[in-house]
Amino acid sequence: MLRKNLLSVHRWVSIVFAAFWVIQAATGMIAVFHWEIDDATIPGAHHPTNFSLIEQRIDEYVSASPGRKVSSIWSSAGFADRYDVNISTITSEPSHVLRIDGIGTILRKRTENETLANGGFISLIISLHHNLLGGTLGKLIVGISGIVLLSNLFIGVYFAWPRHGNWRSLLPKADNNLNVAWYHSWHRALGLAFFIPAIFVVFFGVSLAFEKSLSKLLNAPAASHPAPDDSWVNHEVGLRDVVEGALSRYPEAKVAGISFPSSDYPVWKITLNQPEEAARAYGKTRVFLNAADGSVLSDYNTLTAPAGNRFMDALFSIHNGEIGGVIGRIITFSVGLWLLLMITLGIGLWLARRDRARRRPKKG
Repeated sequence: MLRKNLLSVHRWVSIVFAAFWVIQAATGMIAVFHWEIDDATIPGAHHPTNFSLIEQRIDEYVSASPGRKVSSIWSSAGFADRYDVNISTITSEPSHVLRIDGIGTILRKRTENETLANGGFISLIISLHHNLLGGTLGKLIVGISGIVLLSNLFIGVYFAWPRHGNWRSLLPKADNNLNVAWYHSWHRALGLAFFIPAIFVVFFGVSLAFEKSLSKLLNAPAASHPAPDDSWVNHEVGLRDVVEGALSRYPEAKVAGISFPSSDYPVWKITLNQPEEAARAYGKTRVFLNAADGSVLSDYNTLTAPAGNRFMDALFSIHNGEIGGVIGRIITFSVGLWLLLMITLGIGLWLARRDRARRRPKKG
């Protein structure tokens, strides 16, 4: 009776959540390589990073309109030595993002209103995957859906596991007769063949959806530094100097992101990626510098952090496969493709069973 009820749960949960999981799988496949896809759409020669030139050209751009202000700079994570500069405004001009090369040449400008053009479609796909375009509530829904998917995967493995060690029963049907037996054999064989990497990808995706709660549970708060007093607001130090100050702590690291100081938080936060980190582009090492004189206030080395922090820092890299390099990312991409195939085969099996039941002669 329990087996029959579990099978019913597995079947109907799969049908109810099928459309949602298709969206998550398809957007997840794009998300694995979305940085490279985005940069490939933008022409421009490669220039090694020179933060002196970047600072000069950004200052020129900001000075051209008094309402412009740089909030942060992040590696594009696609092609080498490309960055996204986030520009906020206090005028009628919309906030926007500049894609620049290593010497500050503007390669693309995308306003906050562009959801499709100028690479907006990539950001739209990523937001859809992370939170269904619904902020905190959307992220919660994604997390709950992931828990349901994870449970359904374990139920599927329970039914697919060969009884009495009969592993030959896993061989899928070689004929092209799309009947119940064909769909069942392929659904079962493919399900068992790839369930381990799928469980890893889904589990760490769920962990990311609930990362704030998980970090509290593990007592692993995000790296930060208390805001200094108001006397530090009028900063003199520039971009190049704070980058050099941060890299003096970690000479082998690469700059992943730069958060600019503000009147509310007069601190430069430099995000670095050390060679030993699991992350491919967005490392977790942080250096906090005084906005007034560029002196280092504190730093956070993810490689020597407590175990709970290291676990939280590695979540994203495990979920998207970065921890395994190109092969790891290909495996994560394959999990998305596998889920699409499993949903297709599962729906095909359900329809084939309904068709067989409809054709079955009625008693009496």
